[in-house]
Order: sequence, then C-alpha cells, then structure tokens
Amino acid sequence: MTDPSLTDLLGERAATLLADSRVALDALVVLAELLEHDGKAAVAARLVREHLDEFFLLVVVGEVKSGKSSLINALLGTKVQEEGPLPLTDRIYVLRHGDQRGETVRAEFVVERVFPNEMLRLFQLVDTPGTNSIVRQHQSITESFIPKADLTLFVTSIDRPFSESEHQFLNLLNDKWRRRVIFVLTKIDAREPEELQPVVDYIKDNCRRFYDFEPRVFALSARQATKAVAANDAAALAASGLPALKDYLLSSLAERERVKLKLSSPVESGLALLGDLDATMRDRREHLDRDFQALNDLDAQVAQKAVELRQRVDSHVVRIYDLLREFERRGHVFFEEQLKLSNFGLLRDDAKFRALFETKVVADLKDRIGDTIHDATDFLMKEQIALFERALRFVTEHLVTGKYKGRVVAPDPTQNTFDYNRERLVADIRDAFAHEIARFDVEGECKRVAEAAYRGILQQVGVHVGAVGLGALLVALLSGILLDVTGVLAAGVLFTTGFVILPKKKRALMHRFSLRVDELVREFRAQLSRTFERELSAMADRIKKAYEPYLVFYRAEIERLTKAQEQGREIRLRLLQIVDSVKALDR
Repeated sequence: MTDPSLTDLLGERAATLLADSRVALDALVVLAELLEHDGKAAVAARLVREHLDEFFLLVVVGEVKSGKSSLINALLGTKVQEEGPLPLTDRIYVLRHGDQRGETVRAEFVVERVFPNEMLRLFQLVDTPGTNSIVRQHQSITESFIPKADLTLFVTSIDRPFSESEHQFLNLLNDKWRRRVIFVLTKIDAREPEELQPVVDYIKDNCRRFYDFEPRVFALSARQATKAVAANDAAALAASGLPALKDYLLSSLAERERVKLKLSSPVESGLALLGDLDATMRDRREHLDRDFQALNDLDAQVAQKAVELRQRVDSHVVRIYDLLREFERRGHVFFEEQLKLSNFGLLRDDAKFRALFETKVVADLKDRIGDTIHDATDFLMKEQIALFERALRFVTEHLVTGKYKGRVVAPDPTQNTFDYNRERLVADIRDAFAHEIARFDVEGECKRVAEAAYRGILQQVGVHVGAVGLGALLVALLSGILLDVTGVLAAGVLFTTGFVILPKKKRALMHRFSLRVDELVREFRAQLSRTFERELSAMADRIKKAYEPYLVFYRAEIERLTKAQEQGREIRLRLLQIVDSVKALDR
C-alpha cells in the first residue's frame, strides 16, 4: 500500500496547492542558487523542494541517551533500533514500510531500513544522532535532515530536561525551520510520580518564555511500555504513557491532517529559508554600500589632496616668477652697460656677447630656477607616494574589516563566492597601491617632469635648441635681439648716426627683452601648471584605476541583489498565500 496522493484525499484544491507549492519552491531554489550556487542555503532549498514530493516524515530528535531509539522501538512495538548504555546511533536511519525487512545505505550517513509495520504505512520515521554528540558530525547530519521533517518529536529525558544543547537545537527548529514540535518526556519511571508534573510545567514554561508557543508534552517510559507489552499488562501499558502518544499521532496523522502537514511543512521551511536569504542579501548590500561609501570617501580625500597640492605647487611657481623677474632686471642692467659705442668690438662679436650675457645675466639663475622646479617636482612625487600609502591604509582600515580581516591577502576559494570575489578584489586594490608605491623613482620622476616642462616652454616661445635646459633656454632669448644689435652695428652707419640711433635702439631692445621675458614668465607658469596638473590627474586616475574592478563588481552585485530581493518578495507572497490556503482547506 502506498501513501494516497493529495488529489485523492483533498481533490482539486489540494492539487492546485501542491502545484503552487512546487512553483514557489522551485523559484526559491533558483534564488538560493543565484546568491550562492553550492552554498548551504541552496542545498537546503533543494532539500525542501525534494521533500515536497516525498513521503510524510516524522523525525525524532534529542540529546544522546535521551531515549530516542527506545521510544521508536516502543512506538513500533518491535525492536528496530539498537539500544544500549553507549551512543549507538551515528547515522540517520529512515524507517519505512515494506513487506520484507531490509537495509540500504542511501548516502554516507543515511541508512534506510524497511519493516512490515502498520504504523509505517502512515509515515516514515527518522531516527537521528544525538544533538549534543561528542562527534561533531552527528549534530551536523541531524541538522541537515531537519528541513525534511513534517513533524518533529523532540525527546528530552526527565533526568536532564531542557538542557543547554536542547535550547540551541530548539532555536534551530523554531526560528530557522519553524518545525511543528511535539515534546516527549522520557524515562519517567526513574522519578517519583509527584516529581513528574513540575518537570512538564518546566518544559511548557520554557517554551512559552523562549519560543512563544504552547507545547504539547507527552510523558512516558518506553522501557515500562515494552515490559507491559511483553507481559500483556494493559494497566501497566496505560501507566507507561505510551498509548496517549500513539493515539495522538494516529489521530493527528489521519489522512486529511497528514496531508495538511505535508503541504504546510515545506512551505514553512521555505519561508524560514527565505528569511535567512533576506538576511544574507541585506548583509551583502550593507557591506557593498559601506565599501562604496568608503571608496567615495577615498575619492573625496584624493580630490581634496589634489587641491592642497595645487596650492603648494603654485607657491613654487611664484618663486620661479620672482626669479625670472630678477633675470629681467639683470638683463636691463646688462643692456644698459653693454650697449655703448665704446663696446663696438663686443657688439660685433656674437659669441663674446652671448658668453658675457650668460655670465652676467644668467649666472646662477638657471641653477636656482632649476632647483625650484626640482623642489616642486620632488615635493609632488613624494606627496604622490604619501597619497598612495594613505590610500593603502584607508583600504586596509575600511574594506578589510569584520569577517574579512586577516584573510584578504590569501582568500580561500572554497569559501562563499561573494566573500571570495570581494576579498580577491580588495586584495587586488591593495596590490595595485603597493605596486605604485614600490615603482616610484623620485629622482627619475623629477627629471622626467622637468624635461617635459622645458620642452613645452621651448616649443611655446619658439626657441629651438639642441639641449633641453634652463641655461640654453635663457641664453636663447637673445637670438632675435642680438640680430637687431649686430645689424645696426654693420657697416659704418654708426659713425654718422650712431649717437642718435643707439639710445633709441637700446630702449627698443630692452623693451623687446622685457616682452620676451613676459612671454617666458607666462609660458613657464602655464606649462608648469599644465605639467603638474597632468601629474595630479594621472595620480588620481591611477588610484581610481586600482579600485575600478571593485566598482564593476559593486555595480554587478547591486543589480543582482536588487533582482534577487524582488524575487524574494514575490516568493514570500506566494508562500504566504499557500499557508493561508492550507489553513482554509477545512472551511
């Protein structure tokens, strides 16, 4: 005989509910796998979905030596499970009806036993390892089977009722899986009759206090019941308390009630799982939002630092401006002293005139200006290093926190995929910043920036020299001016008009020199500003480039979570509608 179908028992309404439940739980599996394909929630969701189409399961749980196996043997009226002073159940045993006894290993820790027992026509009975077993795997395999329970018998011994491990397991049953629980208080023959009721009241009070439900408690002695059956002693059997539990199970698990439980338990498990998934999604979104805010804060710090650096670099440019004005003043003095008829020979000799100009005017200015540019670029490069170091500290302090702290450098690929991807990307950011810090050659960078600035200035003022350097640049300003001087001094025109022409020419040349210096000042300022701005922009870009992959991850995860949360809301609504419909089946 097989379990009647839902349609046979309740007609089309049950068939519709069953179909709706399958659709909703299928969607729950998809959602769990979307978040973490092989994670615990996905495994549990698949178990719940599978359970919907399985035979009714009555699962027996409790501490080691609480009397679970003895209770099962007493319920079935025959010895189907081993009993003894030591823990004997180290696997999950699924007991089902069959014409012949048999045993099959279904999984590493799941054994199916078949017995020709009439009660097993109503349900499959599951014996589990103790929840407080010293073998950690025992509790793990017990908890992994709880989602498949349609009804749970929670067995607690009168000599140790409501222990700490039982509290913890009840939290799992009530909060996470929302299992319907029936309490069985065992070994009552070990206490005096007057001691029984206070223990029952204690269990009920704890359930009301901690779990907000009124439990049904059956007190019995499986050993006493077994002896009574063997002695055919009806009075002793009634006194054992076992018949009351059997009558309740037979009435509660009559076909209609059994089907309602069968429909509601997977849906309740689905709702509980959905609660866990909601918490996971909220936790991930909070982590992502904190990360995003942290990176925004880093952006703001970089932008503020760039403003400060511009101001500091501008102070160096002002110093160059002052030095170039000193160059202009020296040039005026030089022209005033040298543009005389008494210096006719010097004025006719281009090379000597240039050499004297370099000695008198350029002199130490080229080194002082060069030192100022070097100081500015040196300052900028060192500040870049400091900024990358600050960014590295910032990432370490703000992204490598909580459960991620200490695991970022070498993430474990076996962990949660979201955690792993996040940690890998944060590690990449740290590596990128560390690489930027390590690759800095301050002197080399200073030389590169200075030469780029010189080339730009030379190009803008129209000076073409072979070597890039301040001395060549400053002397090259004489090129056009010297041609004017040597052209005027050609032939003998000065002997007839020199006293008239030379003063006018001197003023014109000095004015032209000032204009050339003005042009040089503008170009120095503009070119240095452009060069330093490019460096600052490149620095900001390198920082952003370091964490851009994380922002791509952030955007993808936020989109995925938004979609998942919307799916979760739809699934919750479906499941709640099914719960209400199951409650209304008798109306």
